[in-house]
Amino acid sequence: MNTGRCLPGLILAIALMPCPSREATDSNLEARRKKLNQLIGEEWEYEMQESPERATSVGDYRYSDKWSDSSLAHVPVQRAELQKWLIKFQEVDTTGFPEQEKLNQQLMIRNLKDQIEYIDLKLFLMPVDQFRGVHLNLAVFVSFIPFQTTKQYDDYLARLHKIPTVIDQVIEVLQVGEKEN
Repeated sequence: MNTGRCLPGLILAIALMPCPSREATDSNLEARRKKLNQLIGEEWEYEMQESPERATSVGDYRYSDKWSDSSLAHVPVQRAELQKWLIKFQEVDTTGFPEQEKLNQQLMIRNLKDQIEYIDLKLFLMPVDQFRGVHLNLAVFVSFIPFQTTKQYDDYLARLHKIPTVIDQVIEVLQVGEKEN
């Protein structure tokens, strides 16, 4: 086979192929960057809903009348949600991103993988020890709550009324943890 004859045709075909314009490339990059920042914001909202205590401690008082769902039934739901977030963040192509934005994506992926691994290793079955747990968190948490409005007092009272549910969830988890050693 004589490849010498095909070479000029191949070069001509490559030369005539449409090249992506600089504007199209730039708009694609901006769209991907916007997507990453949007995902980070959406995941933050998810985290605030999942962890009302954390939301309150960082000044987001929308969920200040709630506690986190620590029930065993919520664990597979949470794992599925974390897996969805992980896939979304992994799908973002960070080619051409500033280093800080690449790092943001890498840290989100790492954090989500860590949370999934925490569930997979069943570490949630050990919710208390001498340094952390509901027995300490409930008592200390009041220091994170502002008491400047009637709503903030009402939210705290609503949380107080839900403490038996929180304790029951932790007891259920501890009992299963004990059975599974």
